[in-house]
Amino acid sequence: MSVALLPQPARAQTPAAADSLRRLLRQQPRPDTVRVQRLLALAHAVRVADIPQATELNQQALTLARQLAYSDGQAEALLAISILYRRQTNYTEARRYAQQAQRLFAQRADQEGMGRLWLQMSWIDLLQANYVPALASALKGLSLTEKTGDLQTRLRLQVNIANTYAKLGNYTEALPMLQASLKNAQRLGDEQAVAQALNGLGSVYQMLEKYPQALRYHQRSLQMSKKRGVVGAETSDEINLADVYGRMGNQAEAMAHGQRARQLARATNDQYNLPSVKLMLARAFLLANQPDSVLTLAHDALRLSQESGSNSNIREASDLLAEAYAQRRDFEQAYRYRNLQIAYNDSLSGEDTQRRSSALRYGYELDRKKAQINLLNKDRQLQKQKAERQRQKFVGLLAGIVGLLLLAGLLLRNVYIKQRANRHLNEKNQEIAAHRDDLDQALTELRATQAQLVQHEKLASLGQLTAGVAHEIQNPLNFITNFSDLGVELTTELQEELAKESLSERGRENITQLLDDLSHNQLSIHQHGRRADRIVKSMLEHSRASSGQPQPTDLNALAEECLRLAHYSYQAANKDFKATLTTEFAPTCPAYR
Repeated sequence: MSVALLPQPARAQTPAAADSLRRLLRQQPRPDTVRVQRLLALAHAVRVADIPQATELNQQALTLARQLAYSDGQAEALLAISILYRRQTNYTEARRYAQQAQRLFAQRADQEGMGRLWLQMSWIDLLQANYVPALASALKGLSLTEKTGDLQTRLRLQVNIANTYAKLGNYTEALPMLQASLKNAQRLGDEQAVAQALNGLGSVYQMLEKYPQALRYHQRSLQMSKKRGVVGAETSDEINLADVYGRMGNQAEAMAHGQRARQLARATNDQYNLPSVKLMLARAFLLANQPDSVLTLAHDALRLSQESGSNSNIREASDLLAEAYAQRRDFEQAYRYRNLQIAYNDSLSGEDTQRRSSALRYGYELDRKKAQINLLNKDRQLQKQKAERQRQKFVGLLAGIVGLLLLAGLLLRNVYIKQRANRHLNEKNQEIAAHRDDLDQALTELRATQAQLVQHEKLASLGQLTAGVAHEIQNPLNFITNFSDLGVELTTELQEELAKESLSERGRENITQLLDDLSHNQLSIHQHGRRADRIVKSMLEHSRASSGQPQPTDLNALAEECLRLAHYSYQAANKDFKATLTTEFAPTCPAYR
């Protein structure tokens, strides 16, 4: 048994989103296309938690869209209602609304909508075990999604096709398709497609009696269903796990998962999974040799499956009833239900079904090949046209190149003639420029010489003036220096004479103080006179004609002179400044040039 085909809705939007949509619908009751879209969005938000409310909201959207002649809204509402009826196992109503949506999508040439419509039609037939129509619808939708680029719908159609192959026993093609679909779904982040692929892989390995692999995929699918909060999918996973454990002979685990599935189905009134739960428990009781319990559960499952039109469950129930009646040795009833099972076997996976499904698959592949051939032919025609255009362009380009070469030859000839004339002209210009540069250089040198002569003349006049001034200053300066020396000697003699005289102590002290000051002043006059004398001599040396050769210089004397000048200069600027200079010069410092 496998219930991997249960359609698993995506996680519903948050209650806050639904409340926000309800508030907008109350605040803005204007009957326009925006209201239609909000009604559809609210129905989509509550479709998992409250199917009746979602159906009512979609009906309101459909009614308003028809009043507004809003075909887009009508088509979307019809498709949404069809999906809700399918999830309630009311396949007749689901198909009727889907066909109405199909007409609107076709009128609007909405290929993307038609792709989703064919996915819905494929689901309706697949859930009723009408494998050939399910495969036909899925292949039609797949060809459309390849054109529109609707990756999500294309991925879900591929999962449906793979599950159809599995139901028909074509595991060779089903298994790689499901594995590829699982990878693509994980890459796209489509949790619904991931869950469907996991469920499908578990079912295939279950049919191949590779139970460890089947358990692994069903357990992963159960974890995904719990994470998404989709109770219907969780119920399906519990049924699958119970069935696998039962086939492995682990009746304790089988019953545990079966009871869990029954609790979930009853709690949510899951009309789709309820027959599968009963069939799973009936199989467990059959293995435990309890035919009475098998008959009760299998008859209920058969009745529910006939009401919903689930052919695969009818076949399963018929098989269990035949086995149970055989255990009770009621061979007439066993024969009756075995014939019913054989009839459904022939309709579900018989030779005719296999042939028709193969024809559909090969027809689809043939159409794809034809489309590829047409594309190749068009591509070849385009390539041929492109090659012809390129040839024409090449011929035109070649003619243009020849013309350009001729023009280039003429231009080169003119350029050569002009270059030859320019070279001759440049040679003349260079000669003229050379003569001009020589004249400019001679004029520059002459002006420099004149400037030097004027400068020398000025310096010579200045030197003569400086020498004259220095000579005039030197004589009175000598008198000052000599008289300062004489004043010092006279002051000394006066002190000696005063020492011989009898004076009062106070008078002697005052006179001595005055004489000391006079002696100090005479010394200062002598020092400044010597300094002025050195300055005059320096002026005379500067005014003399010099060969420009460096002369020996006493560094100690130079340093002392610079220090003294700095001291006098600072003292002249700052009247209150007083300092005593103490110098220590190297006694053997050589003279430097």
